[in-house]
Amino acid sequence: IREKILKHVMVRRTRSDVMTYFKDDTLNQGLVFPEMQDPQKLAYEFDGQVEYVFNHTMELLQEFRYARYIPLLYYVGNKGLTEFEKQQQRNVGGFMKGILIKRLESSFYAFKKSLDRFVYSYQRFIEMFQAGTVYISKKVDVYSLLDNDDIETLEEAVAAERVQKYDAKDFSKSFLTDLKHDLTILQEVRALWQPVEEDPKIDRLIRDLRANPVLAGNKLILFTESKETGDYLFSKLNDAFPGIVLFFSSQGGRYQTAEQEIITSSPAIGRDRIKQNYDPNNRQKTDTLRILITTDVLAEGINLHRANILINYDLPWNPTRV
Repeated sequence: IREKILKHVMVRRTRSDVMTYFKDDTLNQGLVFPEMQDPQKLAYEFDGQVEYVFNHTMELLQEFRYARYIPLLYYVGNKGLTEFEKQQQRNVGGFMKGILIKRLESSFYAFKKSLDRFVYSYQRFIEMFQAGTVYISKKVDVYSLLDNDDIETLEEAVAAERVQKYDAKDFSKSFLTDLKHDLTILQEVRALWQPVEEDPKIDRLIRDLRANPVLAGNKLILFTESKETGDYLFSKLNDAFPGIVLFFSSQGGRYQTAEQEIITSSPAIGRDRIKQNYDPNNRQKTDTLRILITTDVLAEGINLHRANILINYDLPWNPTRV
């Protein structure tokens, strides 16, 4: 009986368990645990035009009503909504409210891309409303989409999933007013950012990758939650450090070949290239890469321990991931 029970038992030892109860064994075998250094902060600052644009953007977004993404909260027709459906709309609105702020925190490039999509989405929705018919999604599980590293696909899914048809006259008059109000704000914010070419965040990163003794010359992993930011980082970092940078996302691996051609490989080929450069257990080891940019799709499943430095370029949605 004892053997049958123990057959299904797994004993899991933490680092502190091993250090406490198996100290002599580890010393005799010359085994050590690497010491984790405290996190360090790479701070960057805005000044001049960028500071003004950033602060004014935050002021404008406080007035944004996100009407495009909570249409059923304006619905006054006879179909009626359950409290659960109302909460779904609030969830979508809350999620889209965070999108712009997260894009701005991630990179100016990703923020401008999202602004363009928001403006286009509002323009199309207002045209549809004024034509008399409204197609709306009521059943979108927004939070199940958070792990998707392509924000464009995510936003399209939020806007297009499981649509139902409504008559425009069954919405309150404030709906169109709020839609136009939001569109005006979006267009004003987009106009603010159009002349901005500076990016203090990427400039600081490149300086530290060259001069910071912890970062310079070492293999490292750079995490971002946005595929668009990853594409932007690859472009900038490959210009600064040609041939030793790879960006990996759900769409594959992007890198510069020995012939100086920038290609995007399949996910399988991208993973193989990463294993060769970052997995200490891989049979074929190479050192052609020093900087690996990736989204969360690479957070699990591959041993990356030939690198001992991790940089979060933007903060994850889920704080436990930090």
